[in-house]
Amino acid sequence: MLKIFISFYLFIVIALVGLSSLLDNLIFKIEPDNRHLENLAQVLVYVKSEDDIRQLNLASALQTNKIPKQQLALADSQQRLFEQQGYILSYGVEDTPFIYTELDPLHYLQIKVAHTERSPNQILWYRIIFFTLLAMLVALWTWPLWRDIKKLEKAARSVQPDGAIENTDLGASSSLNVISEALASLSQQVRSLLNNQRELTSAVAHEFRTPLARLKFAMASQPDTQQKREMEEDLNELGRLTQEMLEFSQSEHHTPELSVAEIPIHEMLQSLLSALPPHHIERLQIENHCQPLLLNADGHFVERAVLNLLNNAVKYARQQVQVSAMQSASDILLIVEDDGPGIPADLREKIFDAFYRPDKSRTRDKGGAGLGLATVKRIQQWHHGKVWVEDSHLGGAKFVLSYPTNSQI
Repeated sequence: MLKIFISFYLFIVIALVGLSSLLDNLIFKIEPDNRHLENLAQVLVYVKSEDDIRQLNLASALQTNKIPKQQLALADSQQRLFEQQGYILSYGVEDTPFIYTELDPLHYLQIKVAHTERSPNQILWYRIIFFTLLAMLVALWTWPLWRDIKKLEKAARSVQPDGAIENTDLGASSSLNVISEALASLSQQVRSLLNNQRELTSAVAHEFRTPLARLKFAMASQPDTQQKREMEEDLNELGRLTQEMLEFSQSEHHTPELSVAEIPIHEMLQSLLSALPPHHIERLQIENHCQPLLLNADGHFVERAVLNLLNNAVKYARQQVQVSAMQSASDILLIVEDDGPGIPADLREKIFDAFYRPDKSRTRDKGGAGLGLATVKRIQQWHHGKVWVEDSHLGGAKFVLSYPTNSQI
């Protein structure tokens, strides 16, 4: 940052000084009109007395002054010129013209010809041109910086699920190389943390399987009681969570090769509804309002996504669950709705994060690892689709799966 500050400061100083000098010479510098001055000098040669000087001062804007001859030292060439024409032209500070004539044997008459005053139009044009050129110079200086910032922005937005980012390709002389290096270092740390988290999740899930199998074997030898059945349900739930964590961890490492085929949506949804546990079907009114549409996608993963939404809906629904499908101009939509409590607007993005649970309870009816909706989101990404939640006309949540009809999966 110090390098950028110093270079920009020096650039501004040089630009201001250079522009001021250039424009002053182009706009405000008045070249002496020698012909006019010579004509004026020829007239002033006839001024020979104090009265003539007073009348000249009253009749004109010229500044006259009587000076001793000793005060003006003339070179030999100037002296000869003075004797020939009776006057001499000289220029002082800021090229101010002076005319010298002989007033008497001991004195010269000095006449100062003032510059023309700067007009308002000149000042206006000076400001317009000055600030326009300054803006162009600043834009020229900031262009490489802006270009490198756009590259860094593109790289930051290109973060992959594994934490990798695109190469920024900044030049060796770029002032933002330190940021590019910091971004690359951050990417490496994120990748390392994600790998450690995935390995830990996978290892823990694998290690759970052995004690779970032992517990199930031990439970099988126990007498059939209510307590045993409840413990078996807990073990089964823990087994499902373990399997879900394993599958989610595996899906983070690679994108599976999709087996794309035409899926009759109505039949697929009807099959999923029929496979729901009997106590859900008996407790709820579950309706299928799907149009007879065909979807090009991987049937296994689409069924898994819809099933996750159905399981979520039946957990929270009070009396009614409704599934439907429709086609828009560019997408096919699969919709799962319920009449439950719904999802607050401020949580509708967070619920698709892994291990996030809007319901903090750990009851058997609404438990889970918080991976169901995260899995749905990942499946949609594999299909170049989207998933979102909004309010349902039933009063609860409305989950929408969107599949583009023209996508090349």
